[in-house]
Amino acid sequence: MTFSSNRAASLFPRAGVRLAGLSGRFLIGVLLIGAYVLGVAGCQREVTAVPAFSGEKISFEVKDRVLRAEVAVEPDHRRTGLMFRTSLPKDDGMLFIFEEERAQSFHMKNTYVPLSIAFLDRQGKILQIEDMQPKDEGLTASKYKVRFALEVNQGWFREVGLSVGDSLPGFSEKVARFARL
Repeated sequence: MTFSSNRAASLFPRAGVRLAGLSGRFLIGVLLIGAYVLGVAGCQREVTAVPAFSGEKISFEVKDRVLRAEVAVEPDHRRTGLMFRTSLPKDDGMLFIFEEERAQSFHMKNTYVPLSIAFLDRQGKILQIEDMQPKDEGLTASKYKVRFALEVNQGWFREVGLSVGDSLPGFSEKVARFARL
C-alpha cells in the first residue's frame, strides 16, 4: 500500500494539505525510524553470561610474587594483544581467553618485548611454555586444545619457579566471570 500526499492529508487533516510540505512517504518513514529507535533504546538484551571487558586485570599470587594479568576476551583485543608496547612491567602479563577449546597460535608481529607464553587448561594447569622473540612473524602454536594462554616477560615462569604441570593458584575462580568453564 502506498500513501499519496492526499491520503496523508486525509489522515492528518489539521496538519495542512501537504503536512507543511512533507510527503506522506517521508512522514511514514520518519515515524517508522523514530519508532524503531525508541524501541531499540527501550529494549534490554538478555545477558547469558556475566559481562566481562577486555583490559581488566586479575592477579595471581605465585610464590612470593603477584602477577597482574590484563584480560583479553574480545576478539579485537586478543588480535592486538601486547603489540606496539615497548615495555612490560616485571610482574605483568596478558591472559587470553578464547570462546572454545582448540589449538591456538600466536605471533610476535609488531611486538617489541620478548615474551614467554604458557598454554593453560581450564584449571590453570600449565600444559606448555614457549619463548617468543620480538617481531617474529612465525607462529607459536599450542600442542593441545586450550582456551587460555598467558603471555609474560620472557623467562618469568622460570624466574618464579613455574613449569609444565604447575597451576596458577585460584585460576578457575578468577577467570570464571570472564569465561564459562
